[in-house]
Amino acid sequence: MSRTIRNAAIWLATLTVAGFAAVPAWAEPGETDGPVQIGDIKVSIDDSSIDTRAELDAYIESDEAKTITVDRATGEMTSVIAGNEPAISALTSVTNKCTSSSHVCTISGQVPRPNYGFTGVGTKTGAWLGQEAFLTKSHAGKGYYSWNGSTVALPKIGTNSRINLDGPATFVKVTVY
Repeated sequence: MSRTIRNAAIWLATLTVAGFAAVPAWAEPGETDGPVQIGDIKVSIDDSSIDTRAELDAYIESDEAKTITVDRATGEMTSVIAGNEPAISALTSVTNKCTSSSHVCTISGQVPRPNYGFTGVGTKTGAWLGQEAFLTKSHAGKGYYSWNGSTVALPKIGTNSRINLDGPATFVKVTVY
């Protein structure tokens, strides 16, 4: 075998092996039943023929509804998902008033005690004194209050619901679903 043919055969074998390594077995181009990986970006788009970064960039710039997640430390995309469901943040926001943007609230019914509004999804602990009601708005929720040294769990309630206590209590934990 001549040196040129042998080098060409080695080059072709290397290219073939590299080609198999570049495409995961679970991600056949144009046949995505689940997420595919393009570089460091997880792509979840049903019936998609997006196989390259150029195709992904074109999709990102298109008018199709999509949700893109970005690593806040680097600014780099980490995932692209079809549709634009808003991301739900962790339950980190507690304000001393129940507003239209609150997901659930505790209600004091007493001046000067404030109402408290909770935004996001998750659980927050604290001591919210003098609260007489637990109110859900756009999210389901569950409240816990302290009574005679014990923590009492209210039932989980769906959206747009309210539980009234027969007097003030200190809420110690709120979960938003």
